Amino acid sequence: MIEKKGGTVLKIAALFGFCSIAEYIEFLYIRTDQTIVADNIGTKLFCILAVFIVLRCSQLRLTDIGFRTKRMQQSILSGLALGIITFGISYFVEILILRLQGHHVSLQFFVSNFALTGATTQVTATFAALAICVAVNIINVLAEEGLFRGIIL
Repeated sequence: MIEKKGGTVLKIAALFGFCSIAEYIEFLYIRTDQTIVADNIGTKLFCILAVFIVLRCSQLRLTDIGFRTKRMQQSILSGLALGIITFGISYFVEILILRLQGHHVSLQFFVSNFALTGATTQVTATFAALAICVAVNIINVLAEEGLFRGIIL
């Protein structure tokens, strides 16, 4: 966190505390971790909001904390392509080996999470389900990279 007058550790601790409170409220009461989203999306959105508030108060921009806004779409598409290619190769090899061993193989999508109940939901691989997965992962990256790497580091 860029700070001119000192008190950086205290401000980071306060920011961490606010984000933790948001996480506990969502985890204990809202419970989005047990839905198809399978993540604490409210906490992630709160973290993104916190990043923008800190940037505004510090008179900084996204580029000052490491985001390249001009190439963000290209970076998202590159990451998506890398994920599709690597998972595609991995699943192809695994399916090939299992079929050679005589097993019947089918691909199914499951939403698994870190819920205390061990909730796992089977999801049909529709465009909407995949779009939700991609969108939640983009939000997760923006929250984590923006808050931890961008603001705190």
